Amino acid sequence: MVGNNKSNGDPIEKQLWKATDKLRKNIDAAEYTGTDPEVNLDFNERFTILKNRV
Repeated sequence: MVGNNKSNGDPIEKQLWKATDKLRKNIDAAEYTGTDPEVNLDFNERFTILKNRV
């Protein structure tokens, strides 16, 4: 909510990183890959198809 901002003047980037840390909690860096390779492959295939249409 806009009226309920408890950022203490932090820039939006810092607020987003704080939120990410809260959501991620205590996941070990070795367990966190960031993306699913299958999803990434699907994106690349779709991108190539769309790129060839132009």
